[in-house]
Amino acid sequence: MRRVVARLASRRPVVIHVDDAHLAEPTLVELLTHLTEAEDARLMILAAARGDVRDRRPELVEAARGGVVELGPLGDDAAAAIVRDLLGGAAAPPAVVERIVRAADGNPLFAEQLVSMMVDSGTLEHDGRRWRVRGDIDQVTIPPSIEVLVATRVDDLPATHREVLEAAAVVGAEFSREALRVVCDAGTAPRIDDVLPDLTARDLVVPPPGPGGGPHRFAHPMIRDVTYEGLLKRTRAVLHERLAEWGETAPHVPAEVADALGHHLEQAHRYRLELGPLDAHARELGRRAADRLGTAGRRALERGDMPAAANLLRRAAGALPEDDAPAARLMVQAGRAEMETGRIDEAAATLEGAAQRAGRAGAAGLASLARIEATRLSYTTGGGPDDDEAAALAEGAVSAFTSTGDDEGLASAWRLLLNVRLTGSRFGAAEQAATATLRHARAAGDPVLANRMQPVLALLSLRGPMPAYRAIERCRAIIAEVEGDRQAEAVARRALAHLRAMRGELDAARTECRRCREELEDLGWLMDAALVSLDSGPIALLADDPAGAELELRRDLEVLDAMGERNYIATTSALLAEALYRQERLDDAREALVFSRGTASEGDVATHTILAGVEGKLLAHAGDRDGALGHARRAVELARTTDDPTATGDALMDLAEVLRLCGDRPDALEALTAARERFREKGNLVALWRIAHIVERTRARR
Repeated sequence: MRRVVARLASRRPVVIHVDDAHLAEPTLVELLTHLTEAEDARLMILAAARGDVRDRRPELVEAARGGVVELGPLGDDAAAAIVRDLLGGAAAPPAVVERIVRAADGNPLFAEQLVSMMVDSGTLEHDGRRWRVRGDIDQVTIPPSIEVLVATRVDDLPATHREVLEAAAVVGAEFSREALRVVCDAGTAPRIDDVLPDLTARDLVVPPPGPGGGPHRFAHPMIRDVTYEGLLKRTRAVLHERLAEWGETAPHVPAEVADALGHHLEQAHRYRLELGPLDAHARELGRRAADRLGTAGRRALERGDMPAAANLLRRAAGALPEDDAPAARLMVQAGRAEMETGRIDEAAATLEGAAQRAGRAGAAGLASLARIEATRLSYTTGGGPDDDEAAALAEGAVSAFTSTGDDEGLASAWRLLLNVRLTGSRFGAAEQAATATLRHARAAGDPVLANRMQPVLALLSLRGPMPAYRAIERCRAIIAEVEGDRQAEAVARRALAHLRAMRGELDAARTECRRCREELEDLGWLMDAALVSLDSGPIALLADDPAGAELELRRDLEVLDAMGERNYIATTSALLAEALYRQERLDDAREALVFSRGTASEGDVATHTILAGVEGKLLAHAGDRDGALGHARRAVELARTTDDPTATGDALMDLAEVLRLCGDRPDALEALTAARERFREKGNLVALWRIAHIVERTRARR
């Protein structure tokens, strides 16, 4: 959508009007806030909302670069002009205009509905030339609020008119004649064509624009809401079910019904649940609702819309009994979607609920699956089991799921083991786990997880010993294979960008990382978006732009901190310490280092390697030779426990820096020579150029 709007705005100015913005779903809110960040687009967004938008959607208010226009009540003159216009320009008695203006108190909808109420009741009559008042205008009862006024008008409608309007309220904000004929009783359906023009004349509904037809709509959302709230729950259940039955069986169903079948089944089931114990028919409604909503949720997963997926899958589970195994599986899927949006606490609660429901259903394997997913959540976000415990749990689960032939469980268990091996920077073993996860995901018929594993293989090509030129080829093949899965493409392109940076394409790599972040944010993959700086930060350092690296890393540090994430944040902070050190801001580097050390798990080899290198350099500047050399050599030892030549090369360069600061140039040159071999092994040309420059400078200082 952002690209579509940008293309339109490149041709001519664009105005987007969003009504009732206080009701916007999270994905729409994200789109609107992203659109406001466009610097050069000739674009205006007008978002109309009630005053509670500040509480319900504060990010929209904060994003309003053009300011917020507070709309107060209309002045008396403007309100009077509206009343006269509503009366068709015919001469209106001044006393009537004054009475309506006074009662409406500046609310134009109130004024409109008051005029219609007076016409409906006969208080105002038109004699062909002008309006006349019947009775004493001051004795007309004025409802105390717009909601009461609308409810009064609906209650005063003829029975057939009220039934048509109530049926329309069940269909939705827009409604077709076909849908109304299905929802209305048999005696009312033939009269719909006569009733709709009268409801239009009463300012309750609006006909389709133009001669081409289309759905009618309510004149205002409040009219629909008030009408719907006036329905008995039993009536709502019956009407929602009628609509759903038609939508599931008719060959041609209007879009406003077809897209909401899951909702109508859900509501039919929900109101029966609220009215008392469910019978077999009501339980079947719930199962049909869960099937529709679950299918929609899985489609949202496949297209990468995580907020929508979590919402739909939770609702699908809610339509099923507490002891139902399929409900537990839906909750596992919802929990995974919540994990990806960074809603850590909600995901933990959802997965725990899934385990409990699976237990009540007697589905031991499904309960184990939910607990493995909960363990992966706590392990990857910090605060969960340590590395050995997580590995033992994963290996035990692999054994248990293998014995039962549960491919879904095996994919989950291998994925947890993958995370453990990544923490230890054992990339060869991690690739084995990723390949197993991919294999079992495919066998379980889970294309979403299978596609998610492809970019992991791309990241392993970046971090592991595979030469950059070969890793680039692999990444491009993976991107081609997952084409259409925008999340998988974005993560794989992030790895490709870092590899291209190693080969000297620094500007292109930085641009690509920005694109990856934008796409992941657009899709709601906020956790993945917050991990982009794990590559964009080092790329900026390769480009000798530590200030740029700081900007990248600080932004994601704040996002991860707000999520309550305590795993990747340690690595992000360690890289920030390096960026600050290279700017010679030693106190700030120390602060970032302390934070990282306080959050990094004991087995996080990559983070502790970076921290030891930065600590060594800071101690060297402080004159602590022994401490500096101890930490720098510890960084090299840690890096050599991995199969990451880049990490080893960086640690050796840190050692060389410490040795140079301590006045030991020969050993510094030796460390640089060793680092050069590691970078040559990876094919990191930019690092090799940097080493050549440092060697030349070090020799010149003899």
